[in-house]
Amino acid sequence: AQPPITILDCTCGFGADAAVASFGLPAGSRIDALEVSPLLEAVTSWGFSHFVHKKDDVTAALRRISLRRGDYRDYLLSDEGPVYDVLYFDPMFQRPVEASCQFQPVRAIMEHGGLTRDLIERALQKARRRVVIKERDFRQLCRDFPDVTLYGGKYSRIGYAVLECDSWKK
Repeated sequence: AQPPITILDCTCGFGADAAVASFGLPAGSRIDALEVSPLLEAVTSWGFSHFVHKKDDVTAALRRISLRRGDYRDYLLSDEGPVYDVLYFDPMFQRPVEASCQFQPVRAIMEHGGLTRDLIERALQKARRRVVIKERDFRQLCRDFPDVTLYGGKYSRIGYAVLECDSWKK
């Protein structure tokens, strides 16, 4: 059996990524999530605590997610708070995926600030194991962090950048 891990989803949104992570994590793992938009946090929080899926294990995965309103920048810049194994970021894409129609009605209330090099470096100091970033364009990230590992199929419009903390903490 794998040991439990802790994840902070820094940009929860509707919670799809947090739900998938919660479903697939080893027993005893913890997933916390932050959402800066009060309206989106209220809707997603209600879903995590009230939505009942036809499969009990999916419902259980939703109930394991602890969502609170907050700005990941405040967490990254603080000296307190729990230290997570993984920090996950899914910032709003600068060029939206037009097929993601579920986001069109709420784009105006969602956070649009991107991750800067300084914030990513701070995330690497705050995470125990790795920082994962979901994005469409990794050119700048690859320039700033040449040891990044990229994942994503050639048929997908999005990908994942994984930065291992050990290679950055000196």
